[in-house]
Amino acid sequence: MIDLLCDQHLGLILETELWPRDWMRGAVCAAGCEEGAVPLLPQLDPGWQLAVHEASHAVCLVVTGTEIELVTLGREDLPGPGAGGVRFTSPDGSYDAAALMAGAAAVDILIQMVQKSPLADADVVDVVFGARHDFVTAYDAGLSDDDIAASSDMAWDLVTERWADITRVAEPLLARGRLTGREVSAAMTRSQR
Repeated sequence: MIDLLCDQHLGLILETELWPRDWMRGAVCAAGCEEGAVPLLPQLDPGWQLAVHEASHAVCLVVTGTEIELVTLGREDLPGPGAGGVRFTSPDGSYDAAALMAGAAAVDILIQMVQKSPLADADVVDVVFGARHDFVTAYDAGLSDDDIAASSDMAWDLVTERWADITRVAEPLLARGRLTGREVSAAMTRSQR
């Protein structure tokens, strides 16, 4: 992915680790990057990467008191773009900002665990690109770049603290393709024993 970006957008992504606002509906200088057309983070199994990404959203939502209805690796149960997602009910109907940014934080942590080193520039670009729908959701909700950066920091802390829960949810999610909220909670409870 990194080779497809113009210098301006590459510099912005590497500096801020944010999806560019002018790409709200698609990567302008990387327009040929349709869903799945460019392999992201080739050193990771794509199924495990997606399962960890979606499990991190689910776990962080549960931790913030949100009721999960469904977490899935497929799109048949959810509207909108992207490979997977979480359907939930929150009192105010919003997506907790830290839980929203948890997917990128979890993949960031996962790749550092695999490589046993900080992310290379190409990995940073792939993590941001892989979480682009989360960034668009944050922008659509009116979050500023500073809000997203702060939420990403909180997400990193929450994902680090709840890593065992995330992997315990990701394992059956990868095996079955979807979990109910009860199954997410049961997997999290098992990790605390």
